[in-house]
Amino acid sequence: MKKLITLLLALAMILSLVACGAKDDGGKANAADTILVGCYMPMTGPTAAAGLDQLNGVKMAIDAVNAAGGINGKQIELKAYDDTGTSEGAVKAATRLIEEDGVKIIIGSSTSGNILAVSSVTEAAKVTQVGTGTGATWTNIGLSYTYRATSNSTLPISTMATQIKDFGYKKVALMSVESEFGQSGRDSILAACEKNGIELIADIKFQSNEADFSGAAAKAIAANPEAVIVYGVGYEEAMVTKQLRANGYKGLIFTTEGATDAQMLNTAGAAADGVVFAATYVVPATAEEGATELIRKVLKECVDTYGAMPYCDQFYRGYDQACLVVEALKNAEDINDGESIMKAFKGIKGFVGLGGEFDFTAGTGDGLANTSKWMILDGKIQEYDKAALEAFLAK
Repeated sequence: MKKLITLLLALAMILSLVACGAKDDGGKANAADTILVGCYMPMTGPTAAAGLDQLNGVKMAIDAVNAAGGINGKQIELKAYDDTGTSEGAVKAATRLIEEDGVKIIIGSSTSGNILAVSSVTEAAKVTQVGTGTGATWTNIGLSYTYRATSNSTLPISTMATQIKDFGYKKVALMSVESEFGQSGRDSILAACEKNGIELIADIKFQSNEADFSGAAAKAIAANPEAVIVYGVGYEEAMVTKQLRANGYKGLIFTTEGATDAQMLNTAGAAADGVVFAATYVVPATAEEGATELIRKVLKECVDTYGAMPYCDQFYRGYDQACLVVEALKNAEDINDGESIMKAFKGIKGFVGLGGEFDFTAGTGDGLANTSKWMILDGKIQEYDKAALEAFLAK
């Protein structure tokens, strides 16, 4: 019920954001008393729950800056549009933000395919876009105005591979969602496995909108792997995990960000025990269980503001997105000039967010090199403990 209340509050907030009119300048950025920041993410459609959570994080961070006086005395005005979870919707929203609203910086989606689609628009307009999708493709390809406010998927994937190696496993099955995120992740998994001497004996793809994942799970088990890697997002990853257990698989299931929150625990239930993962963030049961003082502070504020803990790790990503955008705007020589904002963002170094310490000075678009090891046992997300997992396998 609390999660539902949170989402309803977020929806009300979105309606007020979308409904808020422009200033007397017709909505163009940087009116005398405000700095306009653009935003697009899924507010409707199958990924709306995560998008609303991300927007909660964005809004909370911006509200805190405005309450403290804004940026050089100017309040931040957030202009948010629904991308409906599609690339077409994302391009439409970004184009509107640039051409009609006149924004110079955009807080982008958590969907890598949408960010990549929008990058052609933002790069041409010299508008900085800060996304939170983890797919490896859209950074390190020479984009000048496109940045990531979380970890590149290659980092937790590399850490996950070392966890598999830690158990001495040599033969694994891979199950990955057939999307830009899933298949760019698959490529990184193949490279990480090869580097660690791990052979892929089954390579199975599944669709995110499948009603029944039992067929894919049965194929993975039939390969007789020592371990299974599942690569997708929240619900689908939880359903695959549940089907693996239902089909008799009792070994460890390795993954990354898809297991970071209550979606895995609530959907997979007891089947989630034995899931091992690497990720930048996890959403604990209570604010007091946050991994750092900053995370505990922000989670407490989240509960005070929205009445519940975050729905998923997108809240963390959105909060860091907004904080990094503020940092760039504070340091930009001219907030009316796209190139000036881009240079300020590229110069961010030593900024500590919920994900760790950011450094964008390498110019790749990636600024975070932090991930941690986790596991699920006894129905709880816990720090990685090989001995405890070995005891689980011995049961």
